[in-house]
Amino acid sequence: VCRTDGIVDATGAVGRTHAIGRSDAVGRSVGRDGMGWDGMGMGVDGWIRRRARERDVGGDGDGGMGGGFASPVLDRANARESTATIEKMVAIAASALEARRRASDGEDAGGGGRTTRECECEYEYRASAREMEDEDREWCFDVTKGNMMEVYERTWGWDATEKRRELNNGAARFVLARDAKTRAPVAFVHFRFEKEDEDVDAPVGYVYELQCEPTHQRRALGETLVKIVETVSKRLGMDAVVLTVLKENVGAYKFYTEKMGYGVDALSPDDGLEGGSSHYLILSKRFE
Repeated sequence: VCRTDGIVDATGAVGRTHAIGRSDAVGRSVGRDGMGWDGMGMGVDGWIRRRARERDVGGDGDGGMGGGFASPVLDRANARESTATIEKMVAIAASALEARRRASDGEDAGGGGRTTRECECEYEYRASAREMEDEDREWCFDVTKGNMMEVYERTWGWDATEKRRELNNGAARFVLARDAKTRAPVAFVHFRFEKEDEDVDAPVGYVYELQCEPTHQRRALGETLVKIVETVSKRLGMDAVVLTVLKENVGAYKFYTEKMGYGVDALSPDDGLEGGSSHYLILSKRFE
């Protein structure tokens, strides 16, 4: 699922009844960014969501562990003291999901052991890009650019400076998947704990970016990374995980709605792939 031929922009909830105007690019007062799959990975159009967060929390786009958040749930999730707890949650969830992923590969092979899909991975949590090694941080940018620049240029436009700034935002959280043998990074998810919308004080996990190396496509790494975010978000008391999908990327829409159990959110600017005035839909998975 690392390459599902769709584009998902991790913009957040855009209220129908508010000032989105269903006009695409600046949904909900420049409210959300984009995360997308172009057949190689999922990427984000981050400057829209970043600008909204700057206004909401008074940040500069590079910091903010949650000082302006209204919700106590977000305050706790974004506190530096929570880093060790989240790291443990990621490790536990990743271990269980990785075992399930490998078991699924074995079943696909008819119980015959390893398949061409199977790749044993290790997962690492990073509370910010600044905690990464320089080469890992640069890899995150390079794989995003390689997978997404063409799609961005067809929709929002590609801005390398803004993309770097988004990835280096102090509120960004990451889980990196590494090939257990080579130790090379092969996939990552960038997510944040934020308010659902500037007028909706609900704590949610936002998936801003999901990217995978083309050589590691269709190995369920994307599915595993998204499920890690869901597990951690639910444990921390978030109401949902939210993202958006560009309409032209039907593969990503099907991946999220048919495989991952996401639905079109009530705050989405449009109701479906057909018609409407927006390039994207907002999808969410609500927790019970």
